[in-house]
Amino acid sequence: IAIGMASLPLSIPNTTMYIKTLLVAAMAALTLAACDKDEVNNNKENPTPMPVPGQVQQTAKVVTVKNVGMTPGNGAYANWTYVNLATGEHETHPDFGTWTYINTKTKEVTTEKKAGSLDDVKIKWDLAFRYNMIRTNNGATKLLAATEFNEVKTADMANISVVDTIATGKDRVMVDFANMMNGILTYTSNDVRNPVLSTMFTRKGQMPNISYEPKPNVVALRTNDGRHFLLKFKGFTNNAGTNGFYTFDAVAVK
Repeated sequence: IAIGMASLPLSIPNTTMYIKTLLVAAMAALTLAACDKDEVNNNKENPTPMPVPGQVQQTAKVVTVKNVGMTPGNGAYANWTYVNLATGEHETHPDFGTWTYINTKTKEVTTEKKAGSLDDVKIKWDLAFRYNMIRTNNGATKLLAATEFNEVKTADMANISVVDTIATGKDRVMVDFANMMNGILTYTSNDVRNPVLSTMFTRKGQMPNISYEPKPNVVALRTNDGRHFLLKFKGFTNNAGTNGFYTFDAVAVK
């Protein structure tokens, strides 16, 4: 009996310790399971938001493109900056259209075919920018009512149909302002713009204090190879406050 009584105090703590060990192990298992679930939803390699019924699904990170557009010193409309929306890569190339020169004094008209072509662009590009004109790579756009990416519904992605146009007549823009000061108007046959994208900024003020305010709407883009992006424009100036430089967000969706 003495031996049994002596062993009793030892067995109770051992039992209690065993129960505590089981509880700790169970909590650890639950924590690991929760972490695994969070890792799936928040994987840094592919932080794709969980789909919501009826909401368009983002398939990649949001790409922020900053200060792309006009090349200082070469004229506001003399160059195009081509952008890959999936990566943010961009290249700038001179306009390669046929330029028409109109002498306002003598009425003489001459033309010059500029060197180069789209084959000079080495990146896979989706949009191109020329001051306040934007074109697609044979894609189409649609202005949405949504003002944030997470507001876009699957149904909003139907009928993306606004394609690029080539300006003619009074709608053309001059590509050489230096020549204009000498009485020569200069236009290009490569005056391409998308009607939705090229009206995403509202001009305010008068020369020389002109500013451009972005519309709040999200734009849907369908590329020529069937991919889809959402675009949200944020600014039209660079860090120095010079107009002609775009900042916007883009995200691939399905």
